[in-house]
Amino acid sequence: MYEDHRLGDYDMNDVVLKGERLNETQVRWTLMASGAYDELYIYNVEGTNINSNNEVHSIFGKEPLTYINTERGDNVPYVINIVNVPKTYSFLDASTQPYIYNQTKGWDVKIVRYGRDPRAIMIPYDIRWPLEKIKISNAYKQFNSWGTGSIEDNEWYKYPEIELVY
Repeated sequence: MYEDHRLGDYDMNDVVLKGERLNETQVRWTLMASGAYDELYIYNVEGTNINSNNEVHSIFGKEPLTYINTERGDNVPYVINIVNVPKTYSFLDASTQPYIYNQTKGWDVKIVRYGRDPRAIMIPYDIRWPLEKIKISNAYKQFNSWGTGSIEDNEWYKYPEIELVY
């Protein structure tokens, strides 16, 4: 889940991308949502449609300045690509993790290390992402506690405020 602005609304839905390891050499990438107006590109996923050459909105067949699957009633089909990877591929390797390039602003959005302001987070389970303009800490009340290192709130993603998530 990615937030594309440095001073964003923290809904963490500007790009929602799911990765699933299918076997030793294949990962299924599913582009699920985009709550961004800026022109965004996904790097380190070189599938047929989901790749660094295709702007995120265009992958869904939409124009920039369009919210996709981040508001009630949205129902744009997800885009799925199966990508071959080396047997040594790891979702935890920072050098091969997917990241977003915000072409409008001219910066990368990557998963950060502990102690940094998160602009991208990787969750090893299915999650319902916040609706447009809803902070993740409002959609998931235990998020901030988890983000500060709380051992008790490691399962924050299981407890959404249903009316605030997609």
